[in-house]
Amino acid sequence: MLSFAYDDATVSLVVIRRRGPPPTDEDNERLVAALRSLRRHARGAAVAILAFGEGDGPNAKWRRRFADFKAEAGPVRIALVTTSALYRGVLVAMNWMKPSTAEQRTMVVETAAEGRQWLESECDRPLALGRLCFEARKQMSTTEHAS
Repeated sequence: MLSFAYDDATVSLVVIRRRGPPPTDEDNERLVAALRSLRRHARGAAVAILAFGEGDGPNAKWRRRFADFKAEAGPVRIALVTTSALYRGVLVAMNWMKPSTAEQRTMVVETAAEGRQWLESECDRPLALGRLCFEARKQMSTTEHAS
């Protein structure tokens, strides 16, 4: 399951994946839709932190879909956060499939703090990422307790 938090003022998105089975096709569709919406509302570079923690990376179908999205996205900065060295390797390979352009930058990091720091330095503006990370985690814990 994925949880989302969005900030209109800074055109920032945080997505956090719950531990457990990999995201479903429905989860991944929601993620692509959220990223497209983020890009449509951006006046400059859109910003996203995608925090996946440990677990399986996307399957081949979704690696291709995410790479295709990246090719059409326009100016965007994405920090991909995972504690899994294996998953970081998969994410780096995805970036090789569709390398970043000057308008698009993607960084694969181990912690959300590293991701926030990199994004703020890339965008040269303050972002609401700490609050968004908190909101996404809160949404996830509320959903987990309701299950």
